[in-house]
Parts: sequence; structure tokens; C-alpha cells
Amino acid sequence: MNYDDYKDSIFIVKDQAKEKIIKGINSNKKLLNIKVITLSELKKKFYFDYDNKTVHAVSRKFNIVSEIAKMYIENIYYIRDIDDEKVKFLKTIKQFLDDNKLIIYNRLFHKYLTNKRIVLVDLEDVDRFYENIFEQLKNNNEIIRLTFFNNNTKKPLIKAKNKDDEIAFVASQICNLIKNGVDINCIKLANVKEDYILTIKNTFKDFNIPISLPSDCATGTIMLSKFIEFYNSNMEECFEKLRGYIYSDRDQKLYDSILRTINKYAWCDDYQDVKEEIIEEIKRIKLPNVKYKNAVTIIDFENDIIDDEYVFLINFNLGIMPVCAKDEDYFTDSIKRKLNISDSIETNKKRIENVKKRIIGTKNLFVSYSESDLNGKLYISSTFDEAMFEEYICNIDYTSSNSYNKQRLVSSLDDYKKFGSIDKNLPLLYYNYSYLPYESYDNRYNAIDKIALKKYLDSHLTLSYTSVDTYFKCAYRYYLEYILKLSEFETRMETSIGNIFHKVLSRCYEDDFDLDSEYEKACSEEEYDFNTMEKYFLNKLKQNLKDIIDILHTEENYTLLKKKLFERRIIVPIDEKNGVTFKGFIDKIIYDDFEGKTIAAIIDYKTGNADIDLKNIEYGLSMQLPAYAYLLKKDKKFENAKIGGFYLQKLFEDEKLKLSG
Repeated sequence: MNYDDYKDSIFIVKDQAKEKIIKGINSNKKLLNIKVITLSELKKKFYFDYDNKTVHAVSRKFNIVSEIAKMYIENIYYIRDIDDEKVKFLKTIKQFLDDNKLIIYNRLFHKYLTNKRIVLVDLEDVDRFYENIFEQLKNNNEIIRLTFFNNNTKKPLIKAKNKDDEIAFVASQICNLIKNGVDINCIKLANVKEDYILTIKNTFKDFNIPISLPSDCATGTIMLSKFIEFYNSNMEECFEKLRGYIYSDRDQKLYDSILRTINKYAWCDDYQDVKEEIIEEIKRIKLPNVKYKNAVTIIDFENDIIDDEYVFLINFNLGIMPVCAKDEDYFTDSIKRKLNISDSIETNKKRIENVKKRIIGTKNLFVSYSESDLNGKLYISSTFDEAMFEEYICNIDYTSSNSYNKQRLVSSLDDYKKFGSIDKNLPLLYYNYSYLPYESYDNRYNAIDKIALKKYLDSHLTLSYTSVDTYFKCAYRYYLEYILKLSEFETRMETSIGNIFHKVLSRCYEDDFDLDSEYEKACSEEEYDFNTMEKYFLNKLKQNLKDIIDILHTEENYTLLKKKLFERRIIVPIDEKNGVTFKGFIDKIIYDDFEGKTIAAIIDYKTGNADIDLKNIEYGLSMQLPAYAYLLKKDKKFENAKIGGFYLQKLFEDEKLKLSG
């Protein structure tokens, strides 16, 4: 595209295309005075914009969750003067927002657009809502429509038995392109859905093809769970605690993202009021992925600008490409027609025509689909037209990956042994890899490469009493849980109750301590969703906690150690060169000074039975007492203190919690 022809213009583009358009303009290295505006930006500048303060206000005013509030606000853009209850309700919300100055109007934008040349880039399939805006712009502006898809040729269509074969075929074709001199940065993968991610990741690894995959959300990360645990009105205190869980560059980036999210809510008086909105927004934060300088990248086939790249359009199946719009939005199709916006029927027609146009017009395109998945038979996309394609049966090239070939051979041998089915490529694979030790097992120890391990750990290894105990009980289990991090932590009722008790006990010595309010607060902070029976049991346990607190206060009369610290987190550097640290949390430390010397005692709250048999210490077991004593002596505050004792405070009489009346 020659951007010189469009200097002194305003480009309106799809959101996904903005980055590529800007790169194209900048590559000219000329001052072209081209302004790029996305459809989302156009909508907000042309009508109004809003922020999280707006969403929060609607949520509180109309007693709805923030996601519903945002959905209502988004639909305000479409309202007109028609007789409909939903429209009337949205007008009420709009009036409330106007009265309280909670929406943002760009008063100068319409004036800015006047007498400008506006270029609509690849926008033939947009909703009628935007076409209405374009019609208004015609009154005072020159409008040019621009499309990139003009190459009218048939495209190869590959039918695969399943997605594993489909992705293996794609990977082998990518290898062939690279062998023939195609720059890997010009190779794109399109229509990648979540159920394809794992297959792509594993197969591309076998073929040694670097690929930049979509980032995962922050949900399930330690950083997020700790943020929720530490969440309170004092955000400085919360982030101070959270900083202690930064163990890698990825953690630092996630920490920074959470901080940026919090800064967007600086307008609120109490962060507790917006806890729901903040946590939901943080859960949507994308984790930072490894970015390769040279790699296959993923594109949005229906919306991205495609030049001369080599595009592999996978998953060309019914309902997937394109996604079928349904009559289930806030506004029904009948209301949409009254509002002069596209209904589901029109939307589907536009999507199908857009996909057809892009398939026909994309120069270097390979299309593939699967005949079946684990749920049964699959069907080809509704956009299929014989006139558009040259059809082929998937034929995997076995010249690009020994790793994949070996796995394919083993899988084929399994199918032959279990079901008697013979893969057509089994003889070829068996002839070349007959040396594979199929159905054999080598139990000889293979040491882990120390350099690779150090790189994998990012030069940071954190040890604790629990991890060390796991290691000496079973080194392989330690490897799975603490190195590969394969253990799936599931919050259970017993765990949540233990957390609640620990939180309340850490505050029970405060002057203004109130058991009812602290207990209720601790329960509300837990992520575990208690059912009705568990809530009843939770209420009964409060009496158990009261008895414990009474005992703790009584014990005050039997010790001279009057000073206290709770939930003391201690981190000790073990090997600074290799980034090895030892950490632990001590529930309670009581201490005092006598004749210039400090005496300290360690108290640990226990919800179950503790193993404190010291005879197993030489085997690395039952190390909790020595580990806590070691940590205490490494704490600067207590490095010269004498340890006066160790006390286990049992929180429950029975090791198992039982729901009973």
C-alpha cells in the first residue's frame, strides 16, 4: 500500500489492525500527517467515553455487579427514541450519568473531523451502527473506502482426521517454507482457539518452530492469590507485603500490572468499596509471555490487515470460522432492527462474506480443518464454496522432525496393539526407527543438567520447611511440586478455616479487637465458597475460636514474655550466588528483655497433629522446630536472642473437621 497517496488523512480501522497500519505508515519514514483511529476510539470520541468510576457508580446505584453495569453502559451507545422498556431503562442510566457528570464528552472531536479526508480501511463488514456514523461523516468530509484483498485465486484446503494431524501438517509445511527461504516472521497462524493451544505448543516444540502464543490470565497465580489475601483499604501496606512474592521477572511484571490497575481507582475513598471490580479486572490481566525475535505469530484472520504473509488458517469448521452470532444479546433482533443496528442474521451474513473475501483475496493462504474431535464428528465451515478451493487430504511430511516421528510411531504401535488398526505410515516409520525401545523401561537415574535447571529456575530457588520435608520424603515428588510446579492446589474448607483462625488470632491482642467483626471479615476474605451446611458449621466454630482466645489471654498470666509479633515472615539467603533462599512464617513470637538480653519463644498454631519426633532429624524429617529456631536466629531482631521455648497451640480437638449439629 502506498501511504503517500493518503497523506493528511484520518484512517479509521478495526481495533486489531491499528498496530500494523501504524507500522506501515512509519516504515515510509516521511511526515505524512495520517491520524489512525480505531472503531472503539471512534465510538467513544463521537458519542461519549466512560471509566471504571462510571461503572462503579452504575453498579452501586442500580445494585448490580460491575460486569452487568458495564454491559448496560455499552448498550447506551445504541439507544434511540423507540417505545421499549429496555431502552427506557438505559435512558434512566444515561440521565443518572449525565446528572452526575460521570461520562466524558469530547466536545472538540466533531469540529476536528470537519472537512477532513477520511479513509475507511477494510470496514465493509462492520455493524450498521458504524455505518450510521459514516453516513453522518459524509456531510462534511470526503470518505474513501479502502480494501487490501484483491488476489482472486483458489486456495488449498486440507482435510485432516483430527486436530493433531492438522497441526502436524501445518508444522511440516512451515518447516518447508523456512527451508525454502521464507522469513519465519512472515508466517502467521490464524483462527487459534483455546482447545488448539496445547496441541500447537507441543507439536511446534517437536518441530523446533518458535511461536508466540496468547498469554494466560493471572487467575491461579500466587501473586493474584496473595493480592486477594492482603487486600485492604491500605494499599501501601498491601503492596509492601506483595513485594515479598516477587521471585522472577514475570512476577515483577505482574506486580507492576496490578499496581497500574490500582492506580486507575485512585478516585475512590476506600478501596474496600471497589474490591469486586479491582479483583475482576486483575483476573483479566495477561501474564507476560516469552517474546521471540524470530517466530511464527498468531493473527485475527477476520480483522487483521494481511499483506504478503504466509497464512495458515486452521480450524476451518462450522461455528468456529466465522463464529455464529445468536439472538441472545441484551437487545433482541427485533429491537435491533428498530434501533437501526445489525441483527444476528445480518451480522452472520456480513461475517460469512468477510471470510470469503479474505480467503479469496489473501495471496499466500493455506486452509485446513478437522473431521472429528473427542466429542464426535465435525463439519466444514459455512463459508465453504468449492469454487474457492483446491481440496487435498492431509499428508504429513516426515522429513522435518525426528522427535515427532518417534512419537507418531509409538502412537501408531499402540493403536495397532490395542485396536488392530494399521496407520498407512507405520511401515515407513518402523523401518526408520526400529531401534526405539517400545514397551521397555529404563529405571537408571538420569541427572538433571545443572545449567539447564538454573536457567529454568531463573537463578532463584526458595526453600521452606515444607519443601525440604517433601524432598527428604520423596525427591521426585519435590521435583514435581516445587520445580515443575505440577501440583494443583485446591482450596478446601479445612484450609480456609485454618486461614480464618490464623488471621483472627493475629489480631486478638489488639485493644479494639472484636471477635464477631474480625471473624466475619476473615471469612469474607476467603476465596472458598462455603455452602449452607459449611456456613452453619463455620458459625459454630466461632465459639471454639473464642475458647482458644480465652486460653491465650489466660496464658498471659503464666509468662514473663509480654511482647508479641504475629505472622513473622523471615527470608534467609543461603546461596546468594545461585539465588537460593530459605523462608518461613512464624505464627507468633513472644519475647522480652531481661538485663539487656532478649529471650524469645516460638508459638505455632496447629489445625492437625504435628510430628515433632526429633529422632528423625538426621534423615531430614520432622524439621519444623529446628527450622523455626534457625529462622528466628537469622532474623536481625532476634539474632542475639536466646530461644526460651517452642509451643504448639492446637486449634481443634480432632484432626478431622466434621460437620455436625
